[in-house]
Amino acid sequence: MTARTHPQRRHLLAAAITALLAPLASADEAVATLPAVRVDAAGDVGFTARKASSSTLKSDLPLNEIAQSVTVVTREQMDARGVQSLTDALQGVAGVVSGYYGRRGWDDFIIRGQRATESVYVDGLRVEMDARVAQETFGAERIEVLKGPASVNFGLVQPGGMVNMVSKRPRAEAFTEVAFTGGSDNFRQFTFDFGRPLSDTGRSAVRINGLMLNSDDPTDFVYYKNRWIAPSMSLDLGTRTDFTILTSFQTREYVRQQGLPVRGSVLPNPNGRVDRSLFIGEPGFGPYEASQARIGYALEHRFDGGWTLRQN
Repeated sequence: MTARTHPQRRHLLAAAITALLAPLASADEAVATLPAVRVDAAGDVGFTARKASSSTLKSDLPLNEIAQSVTVVTREQMDARGVQSLTDALQGVAGVVSGYYGRRGWDDFIIRGQRATESVYVDGLRVEMDARVAQETFGAERIEVLKGPASVNFGLVQPGGMVNMVSKRPRAEAFTEVAFTGGSDNFRQFTFDFGRPLSDTGRSAVRINGLMLNSDDPTDFVYYKNRWIAPSMSLDLGTRTDFTILTSFQTREYVRQQGLPVRGSVLPNPNGRVDRSLFIGEPGFGPYEASQARIGYALEHRFDGGWTLRQN
């Protein structure tokens, strides 16, 4: 048996479908007639970085065109998280475990299962291997984490990867930033960062950033003192040449947290619970004291044909 629809019913059904689809058709026409919107952005945008030239084959390729995995922690992200050390900055980076030895007073981290504490670079240059001094993150504009082998480009690097800290550079505009931070355990920190252009073009400029920090600790007798200052200057050698002199001086004094036995602090102990504030070291032994000074430069010259010379 074949079912047939009455012609009048077909006409009514078609009219109803047309009425239902009319708003959709008008919406499509309205969207199609909207003007185009174009958004252009250069450099980093908030927490997102587009390039990491000092860690990626020393080129200007975008991160999405590089064969190796690179994570960039921007200055905006560090400020938003209240980062106080390189260990803090690396927390949350995929493939990286930081601070696995506890609060020892210097930086410890693992990249892709390999200890990479000795693979720390500043502006593409390797820092001392045996320096038990935590790197100061306030003087860094960004922190780049390159994962995987990188010894072809940087020499002695652990197979898991490396960390490169990019120093703050002078800006073309004048600015002044001063901040005071207070917190628990008698935490007090004063920071300043200011810069001034020395020429009309802004290519010659100076910048000085510094930090003073005093802090106690939940553990008895443990404390931290940190002083940091980093003057820098850029010189106008032409539109094709960028030349920046970078200096820094840092002193640290601290008594490290020695840790507690797992039984009594985390697991049950038949002798009772161990107080979390107990210091198991010798208070009269004295603090760790260390200082380090750096002076260097970053030179970049752009030739015709897309060639660029960089020397640090």
